[in-house]
Amino acid sequence: MKRCSAKPYEGEESYIFVSYCHRDKAKVFPIVEQLARDGYRVWYDEGIDPGSEWPEIIARHLNGSAICLAFISENSLNSHNCRREINFALLKKKFFISVVLEQVQMSLGMEMQLSSSQSIFKYTLDSEEEFFAKLYTADELKKCKGERNEYIRVSSYEEYALEALPSGGARKTFSDKWFVSGDEEEKQSEPEPAESSDAPCEPVEQGDCEAEFLKEDEDQDISGEEIQEIQPQEAFEDIADDGQESDAKQEEAIAKEPEKEAVLTHILKREKTGEEIVIDKARFVIGRSESLADYVIRDNRSVSRTHTILNLSDDVCYVTDNKSLNKTFLNSEALEPDKRYKLSDGDVVRVYNEKFIYKISRE
Repeated sequence: MKRCSAKPYEGEESYIFVSYCHRDKAKVFPIVEQLARDGYRVWYDEGIDPGSEWPEIIARHLNGSAICLAFISENSLNSHNCRREINFALLKKKFFISVVLEQVQMSLGMEMQLSSSQSIFKYTLDSEEEFFAKLYTADELKKCKGERNEYIRVSSYEEYALEALPSGGARKTFSDKWFVSGDEEEKQSEPEPAESSDAPCEPVEQGDCEAEFLKEDEDQDISGEEIQEIQPQEAFEDIADDGQESDAKQEEAIAKEPEKEAVLTHILKREKTGEEIVIDKARFVIGRSESLADYVIRDNRSVSRTHTILNLSDDVCYVTDNKSLNKTFLNSEALEPDKRYKLSDGDVVRVYNEKFIYKISRE
């Protein structure tokens, strides 16, 4: 597992307490590393011994800090620990800075709590330089700054985000249906009962079938007695005539057959997983709802329950944003809600930050 290159500060001088959800570490750790490189003393909870009294350690470091820097996201808002840290920091009247990592829908209570603090909406900024320029305007940060440390390496988002990939470099294709609870996983791992002999055989590869037929042919002993006796020359001529007449009729019939039109298959390829989703319905919904979406994105809380709708009409595919909170994009352009946009082969459809490539397959 890749670890943050900045060690949590342990000392008597003023320091920054970082509140974050572990699921957001790919976004948070590069910022922590940059802060430490620039000389700021930072404490975060990475590396606490699992056997330790976790709440006591968190409370002690938060209480002893000069500043609470809280990273806000869908993950953190759904984390009881993050919410408790924010409440405790405000209760202790700590200088509070919130960094909003993505567009989120806060409860009224959370909005009220954060309204009196300094907030930076990082997802609206164009660059990391602009973000740090805004962050460093807070005068309270100066009391937490020491000497710059050039030896601390600042990692990229991708280095943390891709650390879970298998050692081949690319993630294997998988379906979101693989994300199951522990009970379901146990059920899936149980052996299936043996099927009756009336059940259809499992499909096999064509190469295997050919190998079996070849093996059977090799095992057969074809003797001369099984070969049909040679026919007289006249019989061969009659057979040849019949064959020519049959071939002519067949060619004539084929010529009269109308050419078959190519069948179009509409596909979305999810960049994050490599999975190809076939749009096989006139109305196809992408979202987070298990019951309402045809393709469910379970691992992204920023996606709305029914975020994006695809419609098929006369072999043309249209995309519509279903009044989502975080919008749908077509080739980087935000879509107007409830308005249909025609898709072309190769277009990029983005369901908030989930990127899909639209493809047309002709068969």
